[in-house]
Amino acid sequence: MNAVGIDVFKGKSIVAVIQPFGVVLAEPFDVFHTDSELKSLVAFIIFC
Repeated sequence: MNAVGIDVFKGKSIVAVIQPFGVVLAEPFDVFHTDSELKSLVAFIIFC
């Protein structure tokens, strides 16, 4: 099972994804709070 960490700020969020034992799948990256970026984030998380 993967773990998704999301730090939420006013205009953007920072997202990172790890697997058990600390294997990094996605280094922290910014996601701005727009419809298109949030939809992309959902698709990324579903297929991660």
